[in-house]
Amino acid sequence: MKKITNKTHYEGYLFSHSLEAKVTGPDSKNPGTEYIRGRLNIATDAEGMNVVPINFSYVTARTKAGKENPTYKVLMTIINSENKTFETAGTDAYMLKIDSAIGVNDFYNAEDELVTVRQNDGGFVHIVNKVDFNNANSFEADMLITNTIFKEADEDRNEGDVLTLKGCTCNFMGSLIPVDFAVRTPEGIKYFESLDISTSNPVFIKVWGEVVSTTIEAQTFEESAFGESSVKITTRSFREWLISGAATQSYEFGDEAVLTAEEVSAAVAARETYLAGQKAQHDAYIASRAATSTPASNMAAVAPSAAPGEFKF
Repeated sequence: MKKITNKTHYEGYLFSHSLEAKVTGPDSKNPGTEYIRGRLNIATDAEGMNVVPINFSYVTARTKAGKENPTYKVLMTIINSENKTFETAGTDAYMLKIDSAIGVNDFYNAEDELVTVRQNDGGFVHIVNKVDFNNANSFEADMLITNTIFKEADEDRNEGDVLTLKGCTCNFMGSLIPVDFAVRTPEGIKYFESLDISTSNPVFIKVWGEVVSTTIEAQTFEESAFGESSVKITTRSFREWLISGAATQSYEFGDEAVLTAEEVSAAVAARETYLAGQKAQHDAYIASRAATSTPASNMAAVAPSAAPGEFKF
């Protein structure tokens, strides 16, 4: 299998953060280890309107090789600094450059439903004196596309045509990462629809784009028996991973030097095993809260593996 491209890059103001300095407990793999977890929110435009979150789950002072971890030092500086976010200091906030990767946060909710949230997962953080807002927001990924979903423009909601690409990429450990990206340009929609993508005819290709935060305003009118009509204005905000380009040639899916169906099936099986563990932890937590004697299930209610030649994520 080729080395899978999966990277994101952001530059801008530290908009806000929820970083915490923690210490691992006595029952952990490495008891008494100091680490940082939480989220950095970075504004990738000069006005502080487009905010992108980056999540950190476990950042220690030293790497596995025993070397000093520069990112830990930067995150600790942010924790110990007051009034250095865009929310409190405006353009006097810290300026950051962050190189991260696409990941997911998987968990089971109170209804025992699997929730998979795409996120920027960890990476390298630097405090800088200057950023380039023209090149401050980008992602790039080798994506195995297994499905496309087209949605027509909705004038009432002030939305244009959009094609959603569904499929997967991998993280640096080779674990499967389910992803979906949006295509809004007419030429982009036409191109991906021309590939006739399906679960039995996946396309493996490099794509790139940016993360865009959008607020849509909509007006509704209610006629009155007399006088002026009532006008109601509603706003809706969402964050979208928007594709702006793709490689001119797709990869040769099935080539042993690129990516094979067997490798994808193995990655799917590994993910199902991982989700089974997440479900077992969830069940054990629910059982402990309920203080019942009913043992927690050790198996996850995961979707069955795809049939040979088909890939569903």
